[in-house]
Formats: sequence, C-alpha cells, structure tokens
Amino acid sequence: MLINFGKHRGYSTDWLVLNDPGYYWWMCGCCGGAGNFLEAYAEATRLLWHIDAKPFLVTCGGDQCSNQATRVTAYDGVAQLKPWCDSCDPYSTGASPGKLSIIRACRQAMNYVASTTGQSSDQKAIINYLAQAKGLPAGADVFERQAFFGTRATASSS
Repeated sequence: MLINFGKHRGYSTDWLVLNDPGYYWWMCGCCGGAGNFLEAYAEATRLLWHIDAKPFLVTCGGDQCSNQATRVTAYDGVAQLKPWCDSCDPYSTGASPGKLSIIRACRQAMNYVASTTGQSSDQKAIINYLAQAKGLPAGADVFERQAFFGTRATASSS
C-alpha cells in the first residue's frame, strides 16, 4: 500500500516499517485521522505483526549452543541485539543483573528504544535486525520486501 500523506507520501508501508518505524510509532499516538491515514496505520500494524509471527532463523548466541533463537536481548541503552534460545541464559555472558531487555516482538523493541535511547536510528536498526533474523535479506529491494511480507509491489513502492 502506498502512503499518500505526510513526509512519506509515495512510499509503501513496508518501506515505512523498515526505514522509519518511529513514524509508525507517531501514527499510533495520533487521535483521529481517516482514509489513507487509518489504512496505512492498519497496514503497518499488520506488517509488524507479520514480522512477529515469523520464527527466528538465526542460531542462539549462547556459548557452544546451536539451537534456533527464540528471542533477542538488548543491554540497557544499546541498540545491538544478541539472539538467544529459551534454554540459554542471556546473563551468562556477564551482563549486570537487571540490565538486559528481552525482546520477542516489534512492539517490545519500540518500547525498549522509547524507554532507553529514544533514537529513531535505533528503532530502525532494531526492527531491521528482527526482520533480518526472521528471513528478510539485508538491503532488501521492493520485491524482496514483497516476498517477505506477502504484499504486492507497485512500480513506485520505493
């Protein structure tokens, strides 16, 4: 779906989710809106849920563990994520107690950034990490995004 309002006019909602998730976060807080605004918000929400529903395809980062990851952790204030399976202890690498946030879903990632760094670049990095850990190719073009999200690309889907 193409957005026909605001600073991302002409861009697709899948592009928005991956390149400016903070804009989606802003849309969440807006009251009112109609037409394309509500459609774009609903589609972006669906795309984020689509990411959440996919399994992680990366291996756990635990020492000598070869299990598939089921979650990631972020150290307070840092946008770098580390994948973990449910069997491994993320604190085993020496993190201070209470300093790790466990993230399984995009909304948890957005809440993490909002409560720590607040940087839109961190939102983008974390959402992209989650999508890539679940199968989206790095630097995905419109057709790769279409395949990942199961959406239909248009000629101007940026």
